[in-house]
Amino acid sequence: MKSGCGGGKNGYRALAGYRRLVVDYCIFVFYNSLLMPRYFMEVSYKGTAFSGFQVQEVVRTVQGELERVMAVYAREPIGLTGSSRTDGGVHARQNFFHFDWKEEITGDWVYHLNAMLPGDLAVRGIYRVPE
Repeated sequence: MKSGCGGGKNGYRALAGYRRLVVDYCIFVFYNSLLMPRYFMEVSYKGTAFSGFQVQEVVRTVQGELERVMAVYAREPIGLTGSSRTDGGVHARQNFFHFDWKEEITGDWVYHLNAMLPGDLAVRGIYRVPE
């Protein structure tokens, strides 16, 4: 019988090792999500110059602009999860993202992010999600 994934004794050992890696990763993500507070970010935007809401390669999007500016301000990447999707050219008075962050976010985040964002995108508020 061939060794490798799914075949022979070594294959099962490799599969068990992979499963252990996946389980360890899931525990790490879950543990960190318990330690880090979650925040909602309220945004509004004029969508004329955007190619949609979610990140896409090469084109300008609402999520892409926010993640770029937040990475500059926080000095490390922050992954955002959007509450919806919109097509290019769609405007929004109110839309939301959520993200996890290791520290307490103060009101000056909104001021500083808006100072770095282009005029067609604004952060209206950042709210800590109750536990």
